[in-house]
Amino acid sequence: MKYSKNELVKMFEQMLTGRRYEEKVMELVNQGKIGSFYHLGIGQEAVGVGVMNALGSNDYFQPTHRSHPALLCRLDMKKMTAELLGRSTGYNGGKASTIHITSTEDKVLPSNGILGANIPLTTGFALGMKLDKNGVVVCVIGDGAFYKLRLENEKQAIVNSIEQLSVGLIILDGKFSLLHSNKTAQEYCMDIANKSSSNSLIHVINLLSLEYYGKSLRTTFDIKSYTFNITSILVPSEGMGIESVYCVYIMNQQDAEDSSIDVDESLYTLTHREKEIIILMAKGYSDKDIAKSLYLSTHTVRTHFKNIFRKMDASSRTEVLYKLNNMKQKKLFISSSK
Repeated sequence: MKYSKNELVKMFEQMLTGRRYEEKVMELVNQGKIGSFYHLGIGQEAVGVGVMNALGSNDYFQPTHRSHPALLCRLDMKKMTAELLGRSTGYNGGKASTIHITSTEDKVLPSNGILGANIPLTTGFALGMKLDKNGVVVCVIGDGAFYKLRLENEKQAIVNSIEQLSVGLIILDGKFSLLHSNKTAQEYCMDIANKSSSNSLIHVINLLSLEYYGKSLRTTFDIKSYTFNITSILVPSEGMGIESVYCVYIMNQQDAEDSSIDVDESLYTLTHREKEIIILMAKGYSDKDIAKSLYLSTHTVRTHFKNIFRKMDASSRTEVLYKLNNMKQKKLFISSSK
């Protein structure tokens, strides 16, 4: 899309106006004349102004709490400022302040203070517009909401990956409640429960929790002809925190004894030591267990893992196993007699 010189000058003026407006409003905040929260949009003027100038007359805009420079492209500055000051002459009678300011006449939809909540709201507006066959709606989200979405995408990628593994895998939360399981684990649990339980997965998880409640974090035991490895890992949680989950790896006894990974070191330029670590990782060993088995420090093991992730362009152990399992050149990961 090409713009004329006059249009470019106009956009520059809008960006400059947005910057000066934010600076002036901050003065009012410091003077106590604006009582509600105010989040500056300084540094984001170009994106907002660019979007607003690309929209048509029938298109809607749903801002975030930092979209003031963009809003000024559509809203009257005096009425918008009156809203911020809580005056009845504002767009919403002085009750909406900066976050919820709305003007259907100017096709500006309300924002909110919930992280990422603009997305489902905008989706609903967009569906209505699609039914009316009239215009589009632009949704604005910040990096915090994007981080939350990325976590959900990563979680789904992991779920998709473990479905491809030829080892049973059950993921539990910190209270031993089921979060996910792959098809192999479900088949193994059906066999363990002798097909007598309507929910064999829960039956096996109950056995795990009863047998090992209060004992060491990672342990290995047998139920009939199966071997279980339980490993605790830390994963990101909402709010940019971390939480602990349990990964339960299940192999039948014969596979556990014969398990091997035929890794072509040259493909990823892996060292012999890195190959050894991957083999133990596939058996469900924790960093501490790997260090003990190879007579290394846990710090050295973690350094090796960083190198493995870098060489294989992976971000987690599951992704490493997924890459190995899907290589066509060789038979990789845990061989199965099934």
